[in-house]
Amino acid sequence: MKKIFINLIVLIYLVSFILYAQEEQIKNSNNEIFKLIEQGIKSSDISLFSGYLGKQVYLNLKSGETGYFSSNQAYYILQNYISNRKIIDFNFNSFGYADKIPFAVGNLVFKFKGNHIFTQVYVSLTLQETKWVIDKINIY
Repeated sequence: MKKIFINLIVLIYLVSFILYAQEEQIKNSNNEIFKLIEQGIKSSDISLFSGYLGKQVYLNLKSGETGYFSSNQAYYILQNYISNRKIIDFNFNSFGYADKIPFAVGNLVFKFKGNHIFTQVYVSLTLQETKWVIDKINIY
């Protein structure tokens, strides 16, 4: 009986360790995507993260397009939006999970038509097949 109890504890420990390691791997993968998004917006080069745009991406751009778009359409809409603004500063400052959906929120400052505009950026990911992809970008 004692041996069964010890084996059960070891099994629980191993399963917990494996689940923790998998969760950390997913977080690291998602953090890499968020870093690419940050770099792409800062450098006005959407191609840095365009490979992570999902099949359908919801865009909500301040004074711009709103709706669901294919990855190709989303790329061109985002590139046009960003290239028409002079990016001053952008950093994600908050990361989290809502119902197992990873998201990041950051502050974006850009110059547009001579004015400094302060906005927030929200990006969420979703799992498509076996790959994490961007499914929502809000700039508001």
